[in-house]
Amino acid sequence: MPLTGNTAKIRVIEKIKKMITQNKKIQVLDAGCGDLNLWLDSGIDFSNIVVHGFDRNEKALEKAKQNASKLSKDSFSFYNSTVDNFPSLFDFKFDLVVSTNVLEHLKNVPSFFSNIRKVVSDNSIGLFVCDSAHFQSRKRFSKKSIDSIYKIKRQYVDDFFLKPLSDKDIQSGLKKSKFELVLLEYYCIDPVKFIHNHIVDSIDKDTIMDKWYGFEKLLNQNEKTKNGFREFCSSIYFETKPI
Repeated sequence: MPLTGNTAKIRVIEKIKKMITQNKKIQVLDAGCGDLNLWLDSGIDFSNIVVHGFDRNEKALEKAKQNASKLSKDSFSFYNSTVDNFPSLFDFKFDLVVSTNVLEHLKNVPSFFSNIRKVVSDNSIGLFVCDSAHFQSRKRFSKKSIDSIYKIKRQYVDDFFLKPLSDKDIQSGLKKSKFELVLLEYYCIDPVKFIHNHIVDSIDKDTIMDKWYGFEKLLNQNEKTKNGFREFCSSIYFETKPI
């Protein structure tokens, strides 16, 4: 299991591994790829996968190119671009779209989905992870202060925007862009992330993540526990398909 410290991202990696067992090349769009942190230590076999990563952060893309050379250089292509340019960049359709912790930094989520819809095949799958608004309920005492900081950053820092999303925000954006929500699950990595990254010996990291991931999967299996669990979540994982 990769040492991502984020079980929602591990969910994405597991799904990708199941998809690429087929004997055909899969074209993947990594929307907001950053430095390729999703793919590092993932254990994915890149022989049947081509990843097209886009990001508007030039420094992140330079790091991504370095990391790609460690993984499988020929399996990665990079674009310094925004989602608005998608339709003009590609002359083929994607089988899979992956985006992790990007949606909450977008000012127009429906537009993001709409542009992705133009470049995916009718049989494609979308795998997404984003920050959730649900966890803010347990931070009420500091919510005003946090909101003020975000407002100041949005006003004076050009590249900064953050608006944690709820499942209603996601469903609305998908519906407008002709995507169907296939699966939605909740994850709460922050209680163990610090322990995982800073306290647990490296030899035990996979063990603690395995146990925590199993616990989260259990909570997501039952609607009653799922509805209670969502109030404490920091991440939403969801899957889509075109309508």
